[in-house]
Amino acid sequence: LPICEIKKKFNSRCAYCGMTEKEHIKRFNERLHQEHFIPLSSKGEYSHNNIITACRSCNSSKGDKDFFDWYPTYEHYDKKRKEFILEYLGYIEDNQQLSIL
Repeated sequence: LPICEIKKKFNSRCAYCGMTEKEHIKRFNERLHQEHFIPLSSKGEYSHNNIITACRSCNSSKGDKDFFDWYPTYEHYDKKRKEFILEYLGYIEDNQQLSIL
């Protein structure tokens, strides 16, 4: 999926804190980032199965940390956002399911 389609899925908001792209542009003078859910440094893919939208602050805070270690302790943690992220990426019980095309 192109980033515009991923943004639509997340309603043009940061997947982690909910900041809108409009707020992000005003605050950081740039669009939301493409965040690699599993960091590339941890052999995460550069594909729609691994990319979500993130603001600069959340993307920097997460860095190359594991989502399941980082997000539950993050100041912007939200159970509904966590569930949406995992559902979008095809996770069931914290394990990603492979999609067959």
